[in-house]
Amino acid sequence: MGAVLSCIDVNTMWRKQQERKNQEEATTVIESPLNDEQIQDCKDAFSTFKDDDGFVDIEHLGTMIRAVGEKEVTDEEIEKVTEELQPSETKIDFTTFLQLVTPSILEKNETHSDRNLKQLFKEFDDDGDGYISAGELRKSLQKLGDNFAEVADELTDDDVEEIMMEADLDGDGRISYSEFAEMIPRLNEIMDG
Repeated sequence: MGAVLSCIDVNTMWRKQQERKNQEEATTVIESPLNDEQIQDCKDAFSTFKDDDGFVDIEHLGTMIRAVGEKEVTDEEIEKVTEELQPSETKIDFTTFLQLVTPSILEKNETHSDRNLKQLFKEFDDDGDGYISAGELRKSLQKLGDNFAEVADELTDDDVEEIMMEADLDGDGRISYSEFAEMIPRLNEIMDG
């Protein structure tokens, strides 16, 4: 009878230790290249399948990955993610889940950002010739919202010419897509500053 009680006590202590670990994990700031919203999405997906011990069976990994935005994930992609796990691991904690999904979330966001940048370039390139002229730049800045419109209205021809010269890395008098991609972060810094 004493051995059974001892086993129950050990099991109870282990469970309480896991609960404390999970509570600490929930309040700990997680170092991750993901933003707060992405981390919260991961926490929400993980919490849906989390057992009493704070772990998730890896059989739910595909569903959890889909829940954080990878709607079209294939079984092969899930298998690739789980290759990082030890063969004996059948459950993962939140930190492991976050480490597993971070690369695919970042890759998806990079692709999405590139698509957005290409669309924005097309909006600046009014005549569709693959380049942005000074006139197209001024006109497009006015269409980008109140903050940009106010700045664009105050720009002199010399100011627009200066932006063109800074952005026009090859000196051909117009802005190509690659030059535009380098210019946008600087424009955002100017607007934020």
